[in-house]
Amino acid sequence: MAKHYGPKYEKKHRKMKLLERDVLRYLKDHSGFADYNAVYVYFDPHRTGDIGPAIQELLQWDLAKQTTDGKLELTDYGSKKLDDPDYWK
Repeated sequence: MAKHYGPKYEKKHRKMKLLERDVLRYLKDHSGFADYNAVYVYFDPHRTGDIGPAIQELLQWDLAKQTTDGKLELTDYGSKKLDDPDYWK
């Protein structure tokens, strides 16, 4: 039987998905590349730690990739998912 986590979990999950989408939009607006640290500071200026798991999720699902010179890059797959409204529900 599947466990229902409740509204608190759903709210946190939704917030994470929106943050992931915002990071992808940021990358798209910056020609597909942005410095990893700049993204981290831009989305988490008060250092709450919310952006770290969001970036890791993007990297895990190949929506973005980290280059050897410390930049985040929007992948083709990430660009397609960014334009897919059903993915962000």
